[in-house]
Amino acid sequence: MSSYGVRRLVAINSGNYEFADIDLSKSVHLAAPNNRGKSTLVNALQFLYIDHFDKMRFGHRNHEDTRKHYFGSDRSYLVFECLTTSGVQC
Repeated sequence: MSSYGVRRLVAINSGNYEFADIDLSKSVHLAAPNNRGKSTLVNALQFLYIDHFDKMRFGHRNHEDTRKHYFGSDRSYLVFECLTTSGVQC
């Protein structure tokens, strides 16, 4: 039986990613040189877990820079796939 919760993070034109699809249903290890987007992916989880933008923290970035970083155009998306009691939801 699968446990409920977040299962996948998909970033489309968001946070300097053209496309990223991360399976979060099991342990994830991010390894890459500096400035490759590891923190961007980890920090994106705040959009799912923290309900007020002013309480989110993105290192040295202010809130306006953060909005532009993750949602720089009308074609920028962060999609979270979650397993709930009623099934898979995005």
